[in-house]
Amino acid sequence: MAISKILHINSNSRSPGHHLKIAIDYIRNGEKTKEKVLTSAINCQGEYAYEQMKKTKDSYEKNNKRQAYHLIISFNEGEVDAETAFKLVGEFAQEYLGDRYEVIYSVHDNTDNIHGHIIWNSVSFVDGRKYRYSKGDWERIIQPMVNRYCEKYSLKTLDIKESRNKDNTDYRGIPNNVAKKTDREWDQNKDGPFVWSTLIKRDIDACIMMSSDFDMFVQTMEDKGYEIKTGKYLAVKPKGMQRFRRCKTLGDEYTEERIKERIYTESLRTYRRKGSTFAPRITAYKGNFTKRAKLTGLQKRYFARLYRLGKLKKRPYSQTWKYKDDIKRMHKLQEQYLFLAKYSITTEQNLKDVMLQIEKEKRALSSEKRKINKLHKSFGELLEIADCIHKLEEFDYYYLGGDDTFKDEHDQLTENVKQLEQSGYSLSEIDSIKEHYEAEMEANRQKFGELKKAMKIAKTIDEDIKKTREISTEVPEKKIDRHRERKR
Repeated sequence: MAISKILHINSNSRSPGHHLKIAIDYIRNGEKTKEKVLTSAINCQGEYAYEQMKKTKDSYEKNNKRQAYHLIISFNEGEVDAETAFKLVGEFAQEYLGDRYEVIYSVHDNTDNIHGHIIWNSVSFVDGRKYRYSKGDWERIIQPMVNRYCEKYSLKTLDIKESRNKDNTDYRGIPNNVAKKTDREWDQNKDGPFVWSTLIKRDIDACIMMSSDFDMFVQTMEDKGYEIKTGKYLAVKPKGMQRFRRCKTLGDEYTEERIKERIYTESLRTYRRKGSTFAPRITAYKGNFTKRAKLTGLQKRYFARLYRLGKLKKRPYSQTWKYKDDIKRMHKLQEQYLFLAKYSITTEQNLKDVMLQIEKEKRALSSEKRKINKLHKSFGELLEIADCIHKLEEFDYYYLGGDDTFKDEHDQLTENVKQLEQSGYSLSEIDSIKEHYEAEMEANRQKFGELKKAMKIAKTIDEDIKKTREISTEVPEKKIDRHRERKR
């Protein structure tokens, strides 16, 4: 009995065909296909399948979004040999895709369950139309065709309706009938004594960023399992804690007044706006252009004669290299002028005050940076789990396709997902929190860089003022010396 499963291969943000290239290399792996004996291609060459698929996409200008489709046909253990499976997979691919798409297919026999892989270009080389998979195609077309070839090679067929009723697993292979725990229980033996302050501050920080006002903050905390007490003091109690904890005892950043302020400065709704940049726009001029009159034959001969007589000379090459020091000095003066205008500096004392203010702002930014790092560090363990999940998802893709080589990665991924669920956060929430702190750090770095540059300009102005003062004190003395010389 052969069971089919269809997947899609999407584009990568940096290189659209990155995932497709990895998938092709994977199914053609010599260690899994008897040194590529169990590999073949239709409408393309196996060694250059990716390049040919890419060329087809480029010719029809459809090289973004969905790149290809991946069909996996798995056989029962000991049911069929690799050669027969290879024939079955090849005949299926030829009938289903051979007249329109570039296809590469193979059979992996390195596991107990022999299985075949079929990858085909999402764009047809015939007319450039994209392959469209509609809901119900698996039941109506794909699996019935697989069953037909199973009958041809005397294999059992799959009862489609029965398989649908028994398909009670999610996309990671985790049974759906396993009830999720509503009450989160922390493993004291594994994690040691629980630090309540760290947990509460971490959850408050996250709820602040996900809330647009104080009422939404309270609701978000309650959704995470907290009991909230408002009144003279804001107090919270997580599950498993015996008494309420006043938020102000957690630090100055967790008083009710400060939480209300932070909701409007650290909200996920606004933090992206801080780091947003505007792409340059290309504008076109739609006015009337005046055409320059062309020279007549007589005019051309006249100017040619003037040139031969030396009356007209070619334009000399640019001599700006001779004035590079002057240009550099001009840019320096321009920076100084803009600095003086920006801070409205009119006296030397104003300059000193601005320099002190810049130093004060730099110290404040350094303090804010340490605070951001501290808050970011409180999510350190959850961020590591999220990063691990993202890294393992690609391996899990192949495990679900029937390759038991990545069973350890699949088990690790399942464990990480459970740990994240037990923390009370979803993967998207952790990704949003990570993105928020990265944006805050980038804004801090940019502001600190601007202040550092401003301080450098201020120091150059201060040095120029000192040099000017020294020259002005030396000039009268020289005049006096000359006057004495004349008297002598």
